[in-house]
Amino acid sequence: MFLNLTFSLIGGFGLFMYGLKVFSDGLQESTENALKEILHKVTQNKIFGIALGFLITAIVQSSSAVTVMVVSFVNANILTLSQAINIILGANIGTTVTGWIISLNIDVLALPSLGIGSIIVIFGSENRKLRFFGEILMGFGMIFYGLILMKMAFEGVRGSEDFEKVFLMANADTMYGRFLCVVIGMVVTAIIQSSSAALGVTISLATVGLIDYPTAVALILGQNIGTTITAVLATLGASTNAKRAALVHCLFNIIGVIYMFFLFPYYIKLVNIVVGFMNIGAPDLVVNNKYINISFYIAAAHTIFNIVNVIVFYFLTGKLEKIVCIIIKDKDSEKHISVLVDRLLNMPISAEIEVRKEVAYMGETAKKMIARIQQLFDNPSERILNKIRDHEKMLDNTDNEIHTFLLKLLGKNTLNSADIASLINISTYYENLGDNLKDLAKAIIKGNEKKTLFNDTQKHDILTMLDNNMKFIDYLSSLILEYYSLNKEKTYEEAMQKYHEIKGFYYEARQRHYDNVDKSLIPALNAHLYGDVLVYFNRSISNLVNIVEAITGKDK
Repeated sequence: MFLNLTFSLIGGFGLFMYGLKVFSDGLQESTENALKEILHKVTQNKIFGIALGFLITAIVQSSSAVTVMVVSFVNANILTLSQAINIILGANIGTTVTGWIISLNIDVLALPSLGIGSIIVIFGSENRKLRFFGEILMGFGMIFYGLILMKMAFEGVRGSEDFEKVFLMANADTMYGRFLCVVIGMVVTAIIQSSSAALGVTISLATVGLIDYPTAVALILGQNIGTTITAVLATLGASTNAKRAALVHCLFNIIGVIYMFFLFPYYIKLVNIVVGFMNIGAPDLVVNNKYINISFYIAAAHTIFNIVNVIVFYFLTGKLEKIVCIIIKDKDSEKHISVLVDRLLNMPISAEIEVRKEVAYMGETAKKMIARIQQLFDNPSERILNKIRDHEKMLDNTDNEIHTFLLKLLGKNTLNSADIASLINISTYYENLGDNLKDLAKAIIKGNEKKTLFNDTQKHDILTMLDNNMKFIDYLSSLILEYYSLNKEKTYEEAMQKYHEIKGFYYEARQRHYDNVDKSLIPALNAHLYGDVLVYFNRSISNLVNIVEAITGKDK
């Protein structure tokens, strides 16, 4: 009996989990572009933000994926913290849709859905939209067949005194038992990182009568806390505001569970009243040894918890934002840690956002190099040159990480290959820019060592060109992070106008240099070194315009 339980439970749970992944991935990929566009246009309006969070989570069937996506958008400065809070509130309601799908008890459709979906994926793989539809059907079928296997496994141990003793340890009849249920639900969900999967197991246990209705509801309370671990993991190495967004998600669920825990009897009565209007019947109604109505009560309990919690926090979002800002304080400087990890490969929207953030970070690193080069005129030390070399190595490493990650992403066929190629090119151009800036710094140091200092005019022109490059990099960063809302043609024209302005000043500086050389107004060694500096600037400007072309698609 133990072996049958173990094998059936492992198989059913694995199939259910994989089905959820396939189902969610198919929905995400088929709606990806629309989701990015919608999320970018979110406003400060609370109701709109909550509705948007609910809608997106209901579509992709994964609050974890949406929360991670929101954290990524905050990390990339595409969403503000207040906007993220509203979406997170709505996402917590949207995640309850999974429970209602499971409660439909349409097990009979499991195998046909799985079979039809498989055929579509195999024979329709050339058609992207058709393949996504097939994956959705396959995932749907696997979800319900996994539930069937889990229910069969639990039915096999019903009546066994040893197993019933185990389940009686966690019973919501007492305060201690209720607390134990919350802890179990929290720990299990944190381990498997899927509240939907934990909910599926809970419904399977309740349907065959191994746990009663209040116990199932107490387990769900714990699952609401456990599901926050995914968002917390997504903030490793992220910005301060991204960590605050994840903390909002945690506080929302933890505070909600605390007051629902102490109001538990009234919470159960509220669920009973709401479900009573649906004329479904009592939760303890048994047909063919199964509690046929209990899944509806569990789904309703999950939904009501989150709706009540959203209503409570709707009036407290401002205070919640202040609290997380107090808990997680701003830092003067944050050490950069790359977040391009393999788990993001299954969340294409978040993956692309994180790559764009990393590319923008390369621009920030290039700006730090420029600032160090400006310092060389007043303090031409080896220490500053070593700092510049460190920044250049950082650009090399980040470029390699981005290329490796994007090639993995390209292999999964989850994003537009043109967008991936564009990001690879931008990363390469920033890496080349780093090489040019390092060479520029070495030329300045070389001039100092040879006692061939640049004259005031040359120094002024170099500092002006450096400042122009820094401003243009700022402009490029805004384009990279606002990519989803860009008018490509208009952006290209605007960027090229800025490019021609900084290129124009470069031409002026170069002409002044040529005139001075012709008139023998500067020493030969000075002329040679300053000529090298102008070459490095020309290459730097070329890399910057290449980035413009990659962003706007003009580099094809």
